[in-house]
Amino acid sequence: LTAFITEHSSLFGTRVKTLDGSTFPGGYHYHRQKSLMEDIVKGTYVPWLFHMSWTKNKDNKLKFFKQMGLWYLKEQCEVYENISQNTNMMEQCCSVEPIISCHY
Repeated sequence: LTAFITEHSSLFGTRVKTLDGSTFPGGYHYHRQKSLMEDIVKGTYVPWLFHMSWTKNKDNKLKFFKQMGLWYLKEQCEVYENISQNTNMMEQCCSVEPIISCHY
């Protein structure tokens, strides 16, 4: 990806900035940086944003987020059709505390 971005920058004048991996980790970091993931699970490090790329499918992504303590969506709202349209969606679906569950 870096070579592709560099080539486009050279050919078309594209200006690109990349996000710092520890502040904005992704699936690559999840699968390859055990110490960073341990710090996140312990709560000694809180990423600004976590994108679960490099992960096989949506089911695995959700399991990884839930297991790491990075999931805040109540179970009844995981399927859009289950969300009541007559109430405040934030109150109905969002948890103040992470929803943690073990899958492995």
